Amino acid sequence: MENQSEHFRNTLLFYYRKGKNAVQARKKLCAVYGEDVLSERQCQNWFSKFRRRLEGLPG
Repeated sequence: MENQSEHFRNTLLFYYRKGKNAVQARKKLCAVYGEDVLSERQCQNWFSKFRRRLEGLPG
């Protein structure tokens, strides 16, 4: 399960860097892995973490 979680996180980071938003990224993940892959809220939380880390903020 850890490898799968890491894979999803890396895929979300890829879409974040491509300028997609969390909803768009989730839609792309769901197209490949099914609707139950991650919730919209989980994707939004990851995008928030990416944004904070890339701006040099803790968290």
